[in-house]
Amino acid sequence: MNDDVPRETVILVLKAHGVTVTEDGEEKVTIIKDKRVEVHRLPAIVGHRIVVGFARKFGVPAHLFWHPEMMPDEIRPPGLVPS
Repeated sequence: MNDDVPRETVILVLKAHGVTVTEDGEEKVTIIKDKRVEVHRLPAIVGHRIVVGFARKFGVPAHLFWHPEMMPDEIRPPGLVPS
């Protein structure tokens, strides 16, 4: 089983859960939720450890990064497919 997630999926899942994500360059992103502000380098494919860390820090159910189709219809961005 491949535990890596495409960068675009990570960003869309975070945004769907109320996290502000600003792309600041080719791989750099600023991630903001409530009073937490973080800057990360996100490659085209994001590793399992980073994804789980985002889930924990930003209050997103981890399984949704691998199965975004399981998000409620009202927050699921169109076109997201399983990782």
